[in-house]
Amino acid sequence: MESILEEILNRIVKSGKISREEALKRINEKKKKMGGLLTDEGAAHLVAKELGLDVYENISYKKPALEIKDISLEMRNVTITGVITRIFPTKEFTSKDGRKGKMASILISDKSGEIRLVLWGEHVEQIEKGKIKEGQIVRVFYGYVKEGLKGNPEIHLGYRGRLEIEPKDVKPSDYPKPKTGLIKISEIEPNMMSVDTVGVIQRLSTTSEFTRPDGSHGRVCNATMVDESGEIRVVFWDDQVELAERLSEGDTIKVEGGYTKVGLREAPELHIGKLTRVTVNPDIEVKVEISPQPQEISAKIKDLKPDMRSVNIEGRVVSVSDVREFTRKDGSSGRMISFTVADDTAGVRVVAWGDHAETLSGISEGDTLKIWRAYTRTGLQGEVEVHLGRFTEVELNPSEIEIPDVKLDVKPRVTSVTRKSISELENNQTVEVRATLVQLYQKKPVYEACPKCAKKVEKVEEEWTCKNCGPVEAPVIRYMFSGVLDDGTGAIRANFMGDAAQKLLNMTPEKAYELIRKSSNQIEPLKLKAPEVEGKEIVATARVTYNEFTKLLELNIIDIREPNPEEESKILMSKLNKKK
Repeated sequence: MESILEEILNRIVKSGKISREEALKRINEKKKKMGGLLTDEGAAHLVAKELGLDVYENISYKKPALEIKDISLEMRNVTITGVITRIFPTKEFTSKDGRKGKMASILISDKSGEIRLVLWGEHVEQIEKGKIKEGQIVRVFYGYVKEGLKGNPEIHLGYRGRLEIEPKDVKPSDYPKPKTGLIKISEIEPNMMSVDTVGVIQRLSTTSEFTRPDGSHGRVCNATMVDESGEIRVVFWDDQVELAERLSEGDTIKVEGGYTKVGLREAPELHIGKLTRVTVNPDIEVKVEISPQPQEISAKIKDLKPDMRSVNIEGRVVSVSDVREFTRKDGSSGRMISFTVADDTAGVRVVAWGDHAETLSGISEGDTLKIWRAYTRTGLQGEVEVHLGRFTEVELNPSEIEIPDVKLDVKPRVTSVTRKSISELENNQTVEVRATLVQLYQKKPVYEACPKCAKKVEKVEEEWTCKNCGPVEAPVIRYMFSGVLDDGTGAIRANFMGDAAQKLLNMTPEKAYELIRKSSNQIEPLKLKAPEVEGKEIVATARVTYNEFTKLLELNIIDIREPNPEEESKILMSKLNKKK
């Protein structure tokens, strides 16, 4: 059987518009213009299209065995068939050179699963003109797979891709019928990609602004929504927060295209993201009675008792632990942070989970807090703890309160970094290690990153695109490289990023990026610096992690410094005294 390239070339030559030699020349010019991003077949499609030829017609096609469940990351030239179960609103963006573009996404399903299909360029026009509708069966040609917003694979369809609507060789009975209508809150489960439901707002929290660990800023607002079957926590993110701020308790909202996660106490949460549609007070009746909330109690910390509900406290942060990641029973991951808050009467451990952990990840000693509608529990040592629940609101450093300098008989223990040898390391520790950098792995040490979320960006159709944030006008350059540390008790892989990487190489990431560009050698910065840093002894503050792939511990380096002889002498003497 002829290759697809040969079939297209034959179609072009038979049209009599240009010769085979001219066609091959134009194909090579297209590939060169696109910087090598196009395959021969993709470039041939573009040449044929410019000549007014529909080369897709009668091109050899074999019914695919590929199912949605078989889709994996980084697959190219994907051909797959599915039924459209959801069409999301079109989004406009402006490229770095000022050109405007559009993107849209849909969900398609077969009997094996569901996947998001992202459309670019002229494919978006098919949605806007109403040619693509929910319930249609479509076949995707020449799609490519990338990691989506929630870590799942998603298919992208660019210039060389094609979308065939209602292919004639498929049986509708082979594909699931799209679910229509709204589902009850009691029917909502964790990890659903697209949820349509309606309910009444029972409680609204105030908006919280926070800084993510990568330095980007975010906004979040929580609410409780109820219908006759139950209640669910609803989380509005970033741009959707503006809508939440206009809501009032008792408003009815219709949610289309929300997604769910596992929330507090393993219950599902409904999240409202940038692709979700929300209609306020639609012409839909929801028969519910808004239940009264527990009476709020404002208390001094010394008066807290176990099992209090809806308690309000205020105080000053006197110690903070590290954010801890954990795995739930269903395999999903979560985050938790704890810190000690004190007023002029006592101190108490405060535990934050999920969104609260994200919001408070940047909290520091000395910050003041107002906490509303928390609840208390008994801790592992029998002490009272304050937990931040789904109804809890937190205000960081409020201007209207004054917290006196805290003086406790016993100040809560402040988390410190312990010096350890490599042989003593355990997972999820934050430690200090003195070791020699014995090797730098010779791989590209920098990457193009999204200025908002710091994730890696890629060029799609000549435009930088972030899988989390969409089109990016201009990426920032960030360090990420690895090496091996050895302290005589063992060796361990060390991952260098950010300021720690810049300190080690004594070179900005921008300069490293420019070196790569000028030399056309991706490892040029490390090749240049290796003689200076390999064999160098450093003191590193790092987080110990476990690599599931290699089944080995690794160090994520937070900061580095050169050993101070006076400090090292004191540490050595301390160890010797302990052995006596």
